[in-house]
Amino acid sequence: MVYDFSNLTVADVVREKLSRARVFDQYKIDYCCHGDQPLNEPCREAGVDPQQVCAELIAHDAAVDNKNEADWETASVHALVYLNALVQTDV
Repeated sequence: MVYDFSNLTVADVVREKLSRARVFDQYKIDYCCHGDQPLNEPCREAGVDPQQVCAELIAHDAAVDNKNEADWETASVHALVYLNALVQTDV
């Protein structure tokens, strides 16, 4: 089964697995302040094919061990903004 990210918001994609933020960072796709947009919109704004980003997210998930990731579904906005800052400084 292939996971379809296109119907999710960018924030939801990252909230499921924080490490996916690195894929968005490559394309300068904002998953924090403008994370309420469906994936297709910021991809088009960044000039990248949404299917390419989806394929990279799937490859990322296959390559990264996410078993120790926290559950970001219940994280507060403040926690997500703080983590976004941490990820940005690590890139």
